Amino acid sequence: MQTVDGSGRVSPGTTRQLGDPFVEHRCEIQKTMDETTIPITAAHYNTRANQRSRIDRPHRPSTVSLTPSTVTYTPTEGQTIPTITCSADCNPACTYSWTKEGQSITTGSGLQLNNIQRGQGGVYRCTASNGHGSDVSVTINVIVNYGPSTSIALSPSDTTYTRTEGDTLPDITCTADCRPGCTFVWTRPDNTNFTVSPVLSLGQLVRSEHGTYMCAAWNVFGESTLRTSVAVQCKYTRLT
Repeated sequence: MQTVDGSGRVSPGTTRQLGDPFVEHRCEIQKTMDETTIPITAAHYNTRANQRSRIDRPHRPSTVSLTPSTVTYTPTEGQTIPTITCSADCNPACTYSWTKEGQSITTGSGLQLNNIQRGQGGVYRCTASNGHGSDVSVTINVIVNYGPSTSIALSPSDTTYTRTEGDTLPDITCTADCRPGCTFVWTRPDNTNFTVSPVLSLGQLVRSEHGTYMCAAWNVFGESTLRTSVAVQCKYTRLT
């Protein structure tokens, strides 16, 4: 093709150089047929201008994005998760809200979880809305890891038992809230391991079982202990 000057007149089969891609372009071509000059006007619309027009129209939020893009977090209790920001392509601009299990956490696009505690674990949802069409949202999952700390407990809760030799001591169960789950070990009064189990089961007591028993609960994030004392009174038989 041949590019001609700005006179607006080109011979058949030639084109004019187009300028701004975002405006309508018109060029006039004069074609001579049997000594009769016929003006022909052609319009050219740039597709990018149409695309820009669509972007400028009000529209519902697009898919919500996260920064950072992580959707599962596994902090240790007491740690801080860097601010998580959600965003969406909206016109007019979107408003954002964060909820956890249906409860409002914060308004705005940023979620901050500082000094996180075990009760803050769960699924968080960021919702974007601008009044045009349906709201859109994205979720993250926060799994908080923690040791037993002060959650360790005994059931029954008694810490001292006094029984007569031959009596049956009810099972004592050690519990703790841990993530991941804790391992439990009961230790005998002589500091030897009695059982790798949360349950202390002594059954019918003999005098050698007198003493203090300790339950230890631990995982990779911590350890806690509780003690219970068992006093076994001897049963004497009168000699005749």
